[in-house]
Amino acid sequence: MKRMLEFSAGKDFALGITSGTEDYYVNPEYVTIHDMTRFGESERHFKDPAQLLRMPVRSMTYIGKADAIHKLEEAFPEVKLPLFSSREGADVIEKGVSKAEGLKRLCNYYGISIQNTIAFGDSMNDFEIIQEAGLGIAMGNSVDQLKLIADYVTTDIGEDGIWNACQALGLFKTSERK
Repeated sequence: MKRMLEFSAGKDFALGITSGTEDYYVNPEYVTIHDMTRFGESERHFKDPAQLLRMPVRSMTYIGKADAIHKLEEAFPEVKLPLFSSREGADVIEKGVSKAEGLKRLCNYYGISIQNTIAFGDSMNDFEIIQEAGLGIAMGNSVDQLKLIADYVTTDIGEDGIWNACQALGLFKTSERK
């Protein structure tokens, strides 16, 4: 993590985490720009990102343009950066770690077949789980790569995509929304 933070300093992207109400990012101005563009405001409470070295961090966030992701992936081949659906950021996670691995562990714990699961997703961090689940559903606002491998594509998340998919697939006993 220390090498990644040092590498990212002064680059045209932000790297760090949000924990509760506190934000620990290298190049925090890119987080502010991102927030202002998407939400019209930014109410972040930035702290020194060096504090991350004393915190239990499982994943980080990259905020920046999609075409710059390769800079981190080339410099740090032990991580992957699956894009968010907005294509303006990504998770920074260790290779071999995925939501699909988590789903497999849950299935093992509860003694159910992965074929009896349904997964919803809209970002590239959902790619493996959409592939592995018995039924993989991509949201309408998903990145194109996810839509291509999904078993079903529903409407955007903001247009009740999960509800609409469940209705279309007959997963509810009633069509009334509670």
